[in-house]
Amino acid sequence: MRGLGLVLLLGLGQAGCRPSPLADGLPASIDCTGCHGQDGDPTPPNAVDGTTSTSSIAVGAHQAHMRGSDLAGPVACVECHPLPAAANGTDHPDPLGRPASVEFGVLASQEPAAPVWNRERRTCSGTYCHGATLRGGADRPAPIWTRVDGSQVKCDSCHGNPPGPTHPEGSECELCHGEVVAKGGAIINPLLHVDGIIQIKL
Repeated sequence: MRGLGLVLLLGLGQAGCRPSPLADGLPASIDCTGCHGQDGDPTPPNAVDGTTSTSSIAVGAHQAHMRGSDLAGPVACVECHPLPAAANGTDHPDPLGRPASVEFGVLASQEPAAPVWNRERRTCSGTYCHGATLRGGADRPAPIWTRVDGSQVKCDSCHGNPPGPTHPEGSECELCHGEVVAKGGAIINPLLHVDGIIQIKL
């Protein structure tokens, strides 16, 4: 799954970050991994400042999102950040050294979600991806970006059981969503989970 996640990441998430020619005195070309990530993978770690710990806001849950997991497919960079047109563009790296801009994309903003990034608290609240549009979404704590210990990836971290206000009562998800989940709640197709589409097969 990680291999597929990385392929999707490089194919979709980095559409604006192709190798770019640089000025005299610098390497002939550079891509995203020239400043962050490593070994052809632009996902921090490493962060721009070399940090590798997930407790750093520059690293946090980047890999957990961009590589995908047993619960969901990879998240494209554009779901959280505007991508530069080129690595040597006038706005990237930021000439004033400001932190990376967080601007939520189409998936995170699925209506009626209203996502908000709080840098001080290191939280993403109100995102579709973490169940803001589902039953009890407003009552669940916002996920903390730098907490990457598995405690925020339980089923009830994002939705109840059943998950929505108009959803029938019952916990046998596989009866209607058998393409995505197996008996007992195990996700069998992460690419179809948290993808903005509700798969129903009766």
